[in-house]
Amino acid sequence: MNPVFFFVLLMTTIFFVFSIITLTVGPISAEAVPVRPMATASGLVIGFGEISGGGVGPSVSRYVADRFSIQ
Repeated sequence: MNPVFFFVLLMTTIFFVFSIITLTVGPISAEAVPVRPMATASGLVIGFGEISGGGVGPSVSRYVADRFSIQ
């Protein structure tokens, strides 16, 4: 596969995924709490997602790849 095409395809996919995340996290967090802690609630949800997806996710995927001999 052409690397440039693959890069553009990946970046386009990530662009839409991040757009969907912001469209869902904002309203859900805003409707779940009172007006004052709205920004804190949204920040906690996004922060948890960043830590678990960016910090814990690679470790879990490495464990799974080692456990099931995926290369």
